[in-house]
Amino acid sequence: MVGATDWLSAADGVDLVCDCLWRQFPRESMRQRLLGGDMWDGPFYRVKREDYEICFVPGAGEDLEEVCNVDMWLTFPDGNRWSGTIFTLDEVQRLMDRWKDTGECLDGTYFYCWDELIVRHAGISSMVRVIDDLVVTGDYESALRPIGPEDDLGD
Repeated sequence: MVGATDWLSAADGVDLVCDCLWRQFPRESMRQRLLGGDMWDGPFYRVKREDYEICFVPGAGEDLEEVCNVDMWLTFPDGNRWSGTIFTLDEVQRLMDRWKDTGECLDGTYFYCWDELIVRHAGISSMVRVIDDLVVTGDYESALRPIGPEDDLGD
């Protein structure tokens, strides 16, 4: 469960998003829309919003504000889901440098991932701000991969 100090940092992140989006939505309504709830659910870290949920799969014991490479998916109330892998610029650089020695990806001369999203800053709160912006602008449809409705899992 998120503690009181975590809510303060989450609220600060919401203020940043609200500052970017003030022309599209009234500040207080956007703030209420974005402040949902953050919680652990087994190995998943879920961030609930009014109109969607972001689910991250950080490594066991990983500091959430140090996360630099994480799988995630975005789920809407109608069950439609979108997935992605988020990397920081520094993590991409680290991987390419390592591949110089291992020979992967032509000795680290390229990097690719089908559903990759690169962000500047590490941390789940930073990544949540990016996903919030992608949802508001509709760009999640270009940046993430559609994986179909949730009810397709058992079919």
